[in-house]
Amino acid sequence: MPRNSLLFLLFAAILCLCACSDDSSSAKSDAKTQKFKVAVMASTSEMPRFKRTADWAQSNINKSQQGLDHKVELQLEFKNQDDADINAYMEQVVKDSDYVAVVGPTVSDKAYRMAELLQESSKPMLSPKASNVEYQRRFANMPNLWNMAENDILQMETFFSHVATSLGGLMSVSLLAPSGQRDGELVNSYTDWFGFIAEEYNLELGKLYLYKNESELRKHTREIVEQKDIFDVLLFDPSDEKMALAFDDALYQLDSIVVGRYKFFCTSNFVSDSIAKKLHYDFYRGFDLYAVPESGFSQAYRERFGEEMLHGEAHYFDALYILAYAAAYSVTTGLDLNESIKSVVEGKDGVGGDWMVAGMQRNFEALQDGRVPNMKGVSSSWTFQNRDNSVSGSVYRGWNLAKGKFVTNDYTSNDSSKHSANPEENWLENLVAEIDTVFFEEADSNIAYVDVSERWALLIAASSGWANYRFQADIFAFYQKLKKMGYDDDHIIVIAEDDLAGSERNLYPGTLRIRLDGKNVYASGVVDYKLSDISWSDLGNILTGHASERLSKVIQAKSNDNVFVFWSGHGLPGYLNFGADKIDYEQVISWIKEMPHRKMMFTVEACYSGGLGEAGEDAAIPGVFFLTAASPYETSKAAERDEEMGVYLSNYFTRGFMELLAEQPDATLRNVYIELASKISGSHVQLYNVKNYGNIYKETMGEFFVVK
Repeated sequence: MPRNSLLFLLFAAILCLCACSDDSSSAKSDAKTQKFKVAVMASTSEMPRFKRTADWAQSNINKSQQGLDHKVELQLEFKNQDDADINAYMEQVVKDSDYVAVVGPTVSDKAYRMAELLQESSKPMLSPKASNVEYQRRFANMPNLWNMAENDILQMETFFSHVATSLGGLMSVSLLAPSGQRDGELVNSYTDWFGFIAEEYNLELGKLYLYKNESELRKHTREIVEQKDIFDVLLFDPSDEKMALAFDDALYQLDSIVVGRYKFFCTSNFVSDSIAKKLHYDFYRGFDLYAVPESGFSQAYRERFGEEMLHGEAHYFDALYILAYAAAYSVTTGLDLNESIKSVVEGKDGVGGDWMVAGMQRNFEALQDGRVPNMKGVSSSWTFQNRDNSVSGSVYRGWNLAKGKFVTNDYTSNDSSKHSANPEENWLENLVAEIDTVFFEEADSNIAYVDVSERWALLIAASSGWANYRFQADIFAFYQKLKKMGYDDDHIIVIAEDDLAGSERNLYPGTLRIRLDGKNVYASGVVDYKLSDISWSDLGNILTGHASERLSKVIQAKSNDNVFVFWSGHGLPGYLNFGADKIDYEQVISWIKEMPHRKMMFTVEACYSGGLGEAGEDAAIPGVFFLTAASPYETSKAAERDEEMGVYLSNYFTRGFMELLAEQPDATLRNVYIELASKISGSHVQLYNVKNYGNIYKETMGEFFVVK
């Protein structure tokens, strides 16, 4: 064959091969790509990091689908959650069917609102790091909410574990944090649970410093520095960047007595580039959400961006991966996106690939074939807990500051920890042992009492309004209990606003319940004083028996009468709320001292109520004991919630107390204490001033509740 002919044939073959190659490439590029619009919400300081992390995740998602017949693409729309119109934007996302999912918001109060809006929808919400305990538990039964991090109790356990081990557990621990719920805001997790978890770890509690604004924060900071010694540890939880910098500045103003003397730990709310760059000091330490070390993600992150990742970035990265996998599975199976997420995180069909492109390719191929392998993320194993829709096995890293950067020291995961909110497992055994030693030694069995003549009861619902439904409901339930046990109305005084039974928000007019399936506990006409009609000084006159034209009904007890007081409402360290007023513990104790009585049981359902018990014990009032729902360092906890009406119906302490009265109305004080401590979760029931009252092994509740 002539040379030219050979060249012609070779050239033709090459053209043919090229044509085949082009056809193949064209077929792959024409693979169907389905787009999924996702709303992503983060704060101003987080946005730059979240956007670059999203670019990384998106690049991996796209590369790993090359060659597939069907592809998915996440169309991310970023919204600054600090914008004034964020609420309107969230409402728009819920209504607009173009949005198929939500990632964020990253702070719990805004995540709470987003979850509220999505409750009637199947549109999934993946929450990277909103970890407030109340937020997660409030939406525990919401099937389309996926919390990528465990709640803040784990972070507190991490802190206390570090103090108990690394620091020897010999120093007291104090807290500086935002005060409790205000005008519909979430209760701060640290304010709510710090004292309880500290007692679970048997650590000495110093003091709780709670602030509402910058002025209070600066005042408390001075108190901390001037009053505390070198052995104290402080955990600081800033409500926002402004508070973090105000704390640092307040310390800076006291520079001469601060440097080198104190151990300051900070919660994950302190972890922000914008905070770190403006600090005067670098002696802060703390913990934040991190990647699983074995995943290799943290190293890859450092190599890619030249710095450490910050709080929750790995969880945000995982949220995008889960959405991409679920989108691919929904295309294959026809399931809606949320059902596909459920399948993805519960997949067990073989071992899935890792988070890098090669591993992701295997995962996408399996999903396109209708199989769901067991896939893991960079922040956790993607095992979600039914109790609050959060993952298990979150990892916290310990950090310290150096030259304006957060430096990683170590890692902690309390996945197998027994330190949870369960006193039966962690506290009861020690409690019983303590009662049977210390209390037995302190109880005076020789205290003699004359026979009881009459019994009086004062029931106080010290907080009003629809949001405080549970406090009034509990008081009416106690009224019903006292009537069944033989009390006459002229020996029961009820103080309550009585603004619930007829409220337009009450779906059951004329009815109050302390259980969803419970009976009506409301009794019309039994309230003697509306809370808003009397002052704190009037309350003192009612307690001490000083009647007047305005206060015609008061406790008229004599020295041979028993008095039962049940107080239900809000409290903060140092005082009890009474309507718009607040009454400090010393004032209440002064009234009790003035009250004639044979025996008195003063029972308090309020946050930090153990502080009143301590004050009473210090006063050593004869014949009086205090039973409180919580220690001086803890909040008490609400019980069953009515979702339709948007309120909690009762409190755990009150409910447990009433159940015990029904079962054992003549139980000894020892058994009352043990029973309540074992049944009530979230706070430690306390008993005070026993040595000035009598022997708790012989003294019974029958003194106050068995009316003959």
